[in-house]
Parts: sequence; structure tokens; C-alpha cells
Amino acid sequence: MTSSNGLGSWSRAFLLFGATAHAACNGAPAVEIANPARAGLVVLRELRPATATRPSSAFLPAEIFGSGAALLDFDGDGDLDVYLRDPAKNVSGGVGESAGGAVGTAGDRLFRNRWKDDGTLDFEDVSAAAGVGGNGTAFGIAVGDVDNDGDPDVFLTNLGPDVLLENRDGVFARRPGPWNDDSWSAPASFFDADRDGLLDLFVGRYVAFSADGHRPCPGPDTRPDYCGPLSYDPLPDAIYHNLGAGRFEAVVAPLGIGSLRGNALGSITEDFDEDGWLDVFVANDGGDNHLWLNRGGLRFEEQAVIRGLAVNAVGQREAGMGVDMADFDRDGDADLIITHLTGESHTLYVNLGDGTFDDQTRERGLELPSRPRTGFGVGWIHADDDAWLDLLVVNGRIHAISEQRAEGRLWPYGETPQLMLGTERGTFHEGAAGAGDFLERTMVGRAAAFGDLDDDGDLDLVVTDNDGTVLVVENRSRSALPWIGIVPRTGTPPRDALGAGVAAVLDDGSVLTARARTDGSYLSARDPRVLFRLPPGRSLSSLEIRWPSGCAETFPAPAPGSYHVIHQECATDA
Repeated sequence: MTSSNGLGSWSRAFLLFGATAHAACNGAPAVEIANPARAGLVVLRELRPATATRPSSAFLPAEIFGSGAALLDFDGDGDLDVYLRDPAKNVSGGVGESAGGAVGTAGDRLFRNRWKDDGTLDFEDVSAAAGVGGNGTAFGIAVGDVDNDGDPDVFLTNLGPDVLLENRDGVFARRPGPWNDDSWSAPASFFDADRDGLLDLFVGRYVAFSADGHRPCPGPDTRPDYCGPLSYDPLPDAIYHNLGAGRFEAVVAPLGIGSLRGNALGSITEDFDEDGWLDVFVANDGGDNHLWLNRGGLRFEEQAVIRGLAVNAVGQREAGMGVDMADFDRDGDADLIITHLTGESHTLYVNLGDGTFDDQTRERGLELPSRPRTGFGVGWIHADDDAWLDLLVVNGRIHAISEQRAEGRLWPYGETPQLMLGTERGTFHEGAAGAGDFLERTMVGRAAAFGDLDDDGDLDLVVTDNDGTVLVVENRSRSALPWIGIVPRTGTPPRDALGAGVAAVLDDGSVLTARARTDGSYLSARDPRVLFRLPPGRSLSSLEIRWPSGCAETFPAPAPGSYHVIHQECATDA
């Protein structure tokens, strides 16, 4: 291998396609196996609560936001397991009608992936044995190895004190930290902010809510409904510095992260200005988005307005929920998608290559099909036979749909997911025919965690449904094009190199780029591995990796059709 420095910008080329897993809330789950003959996004499994608790008559805001999901190999056996934030909260809201106490009793759930010899997926509830249970009024989850012992730990965001669970050989134990307050946290991202080999932590805060301060809000039909974020005060976000051995300290900077207030629901880390340091983007619900550029040494500067990411093309603030980044146009830099409220459309910010972005939602064909929906979980995927990235969005309203309310639905907020197929022209069109039963399902979609559950080279999906289910959706959209999986590892013992930028150099000199990460989407954590699908007629010439420490290496082309673990050998450039 040889060292390489001119790697340019990095993005993650997500090859994602649905799978679903859900935890039991009360009693034994009912398991539904979909028709295996169907192709596309197929609901493989559904775990449904035996009984559903009716939402509170007070319309407490925590009820409508759902709870998170993560894909992680918690037991080190090589396949992805499913961690679910308290699924009882999906049907009870997890907040009492008066005092704000917990209603759901199921707690968090952990399902071990028991991949069978015949290639079928099976899941075993190991929550009790793994020490997973009640961890607060559940919202999001972030995954990363905070103590560098080679296994993934989890950070749980809550309405109330957040929780860090340290993974000790497959059993989780609470780790104290400086996040023990009553704030409402939603997104969280692990990344090595200061390039010292330890994962630091960004936590996005939503609004200052308490049961005592709850207020009634009318919906569009003047009947009682859930309040929007502007009904409550915004909160400052937080960043925590990893001191080693699982210990963290809060970073306080007068002009840095924490100096501005917002309504954070989505966060993602990426090198936006191509200076070798990972930055933080925050999607705010109803306010300006924030882009925190990393100036090194845990110093951050907010530049969303300057970089074209604060508002949409006509200067409007939008209701940012889910986020994802990938180089959908294959020009060597990462582009950004944000999901929004009904009437706003989802917004596509195209990277112009100089660290600035342009809202090209309308030009790329995404405005009209997305405007009628409210999007939450989102991911760039490969859903058809070509090598161009597609877009999958999980939808669900936050204000009641009058027709569903008239039908007496418990949660009258259901919508179907959407698949936007990418083309070689860089545009998108809505596609559903032959794409599987998942896209036909009406749900109150919230979290969406993407990952290759069956190691077949396409990404599956775990989706939380605020109507009381969690779905495991298998990607059966096969392609004849070759795929290559990369697992960047660093350190001793080896651990996932979150933040590593990977470039697949093709035989014609073109480059596919991606980034190893677990953050993005909505309240979710994804598969940290990188997947590439090669364009027709192209083969891989070499592989280049820029490691989180700052150094870069070039490797021989690995063989297609499998995952390849690649270890860092170069020293830091920091």
C-alpha cells in the first residue's frame, strides 16, 4: 500500500433498502412473515404489541415523535442486531396525562440476529440477558465504541436525563456522564472531533417542555392536536469531549456549539469544507439549520447561512426532521437531504464542490412528490438495477388526518413511505411498482435504521411505526451489477473507524466516495460498513481511505461480492 493525500472530499454512497424489526411491548409478539416470492422492499417481520394504549387526551408532544432504532453488532458475531428504544412509547407516548410519568412498561429491547444456515433472518429477544430495559422516556440512539475496547456502546437520548450504556462483552451497563439533566434530547452523533483517537459526542436538543408547561393547541380543523415546536422555547445543543476510559466532559465555548438555540431533530457529521476535520450539521424543526464547521481542537464556527444550508431556496425556514448525505450525482462530494413537514417538500442541497450548497429540490424532481407528505426517517439507497442512488423516506403526519380521524383510527396520522428513483440525469421520479409490500403500508413512520442484515450487498431497513409496530424490511431488489463492502477498522483491539472517508477508484479514473458512519436519518443509528455498487462495465482499480486521524492510504482493489475488513496502518497527520 502507498500513502495518498489528494483524496478530495468524502461522502457516503449509501446502498440502502428496507428491512423491518419490531419489539414486543406487552405480552408475546405476533410475527408476520411476508410472501418470499415478492421482490423489492418486503416486510419480513412485524412484532406488534398484544395491547395498545390509547394516546393521552392531553396531546402531550412526546407522544407524536416516536422512538428510535439502531443496527449494531453488539455481540461481535459478525452480523447486525437490532436495538429498539422503548417500543411501548410508540403506542403510549411514554408520558403520563398529568404528572409526566412513564406509561410504557416494556423498556428498551435488544434483538440478536440469528442468521440461519439457509440464509433466512431470525431474531431472538435478549433484552434481559444483555441488561437492556428502562432507560428513560425514549427518543434517539447513537452507536460508537467510546472506550476503544472493540465493541459498540450506545448513547440514548431522552426527555429527561440521557443514558450512556457501555458494552461489556455483550452486556450493557450504565456509565455516568455530564448529561444528567432534564433537557429533551433527540439526535446524537459520535465522531472524533479532535482526531485524538477517541469518539466525541454531539447531542441535539429539541424544546424546553415539561408536563406543567404543556399548552393546548388546535389542529388545522380547530380540534385539539399536537403543538408545533414554536409553542415552546428552543434549546442549545451540546458537545462532549471523550477523555478516555468512557469518561466525558462538556465542552463550553462562548461562540461554539451550545451558543445558539434551536429545535434539533436530525444531525449528521461530514467534512463539509474538505479541511480534514469532521463538521456537524443540525436540522432544526421550524428554525434555521446549523452547520458547525470544525476548526480543530474542539473549536466550532457556525456557517449555515454562508454555506447555503440555513434555509431553503426561497429563504424559508422549514420543519427539519431526518437527514442523510451521499454523493448521489457521483461528482466526488457529499450532498444533503432533509425531510420536512407536509406542504414544505423534502429539501435536496447539492454540494457545489467548494463547500457551499444549492437547494435544487425542484430542478431534481423532488418537490412535487414530497410536498403532500411529512417525512422522518430517510436514507440514500440502491433500489433498482442501475448504479444511481435512490432515496427512501418514511412518512407520517404530526397533525391528524381528518378522514382517518373520522374512521376512528387510534393514530390518525398514517402515510405510506416513498421511494424516489435516481436517474443518470441526476433527477428523481417516484417509483413503487414492483417495489414490495412495504411501500403499500400506511403507517405513522418515524425512525429508520439502514443496514445489510443478511450480508448480501444491499441495505435492509428497520422502521419504527408510531402506530405501535416496528418493521424489519428485507431488500430483495437484486441487481446484476457487482458490489463491494468495506469495513474500515483502526486501533488495537480493532474497532470501527467512524468518520473514515472511502474512495473506490474505478478503471476509467472515476471515483465513488462514501463515509463510514452510524449517524443520520431520524433518531437512528445505521450499519457502519461502506457499500459500493459499481456502474455497468466498470471495475475497481484501487481503494483509498482517509482515516479519522488525518492520514490516508491506498490499497489494492478488493474482490467484489463480499465485505473486506481493512485496517489502518498509517500514522496520524494531525
